[in-house]
Parts: sequence; C-alpha cells; structure tokens
Amino acid sequence: MYANEFYDLDYSPAQNQVNWKVKGLWRSVGVVPNMEKDWGAILAQTKSGFNVLADLTEMKPPPQDVEALHAKVQKQIIDTGVHKIAAVIGSALVDMSVQHIGKQSGMIQLMSNFADEASAQAWLDAS
Repeated sequence: MYANEFYDLDYSPAQNQVNWKVKGLWRSVGVVPNMEKDWGAILAQTKSGFNVLADLTEMKPPPQDVEALHAKVQKQIIDTGVHKIAAVIGSALVDMSVQHIGKQSGMIQLMSNFADEASAQAWLDAS
C-alpha cells in the first residue's frame, strides 16, 4: 500500500481491485512525485480484468498540470487491462474535472460515478 497526505493506493488480490483515494488539493504535480511509480508498482500486481474503486470525495478540482498527470496514469491503467472504474464523487466541480480527464485519457467509457462507496462497490461486484 502507498499512503501519503495526498492519496492512498492499494491492491486487493482477492478482489482483483485497486483502491484509490485522492485527498485534498494537489497544487502541482510536484506534491505527488511518486504517483506514477506507485501506480506502476500496483499495476504490476494486477491480473487482467481488474477493477478500480476511486474515492474522490475529498478531492479538490486540480490544476491543469495535475489533470494531465491523472490522464497519463489513466492511460497506463487502460493499457494494463482494467475492466471497470467506479468513482465516488463528492462535488459537481470534481465531477466536471473527472469527466474532462476521462475524456482525455479514454477512460470515460469504462467509468461510472456514484454518490457512495456501497453503490460503487456493488456495481463493480456485479461484473
């Protein structure tokens, strides 16, 4: 597991699921210098057809350079063989950012947004 003041990232082999929690405002990509490396290590553990549960309830709308970093990592997630992504979103502004990033990366068609984690997990489990 990778945990810092900006995110928690973990993989559950039993569920073949990556759990991703984004916390607070990332003022620039400089505050998350290990994000790509951490995601790479997690993705190396996954089996094809894995799911992602993204808790974005504490996320603040990111600046453009951070959006680009998210889009870059999302492309890696897609290339690794993700099946579905469930995003739990707490604000309309974050939802707009997530939609914008997802369109850039191509992840938008694999993703559904939810108001709570239980609904998101149920959707992932209903593969």
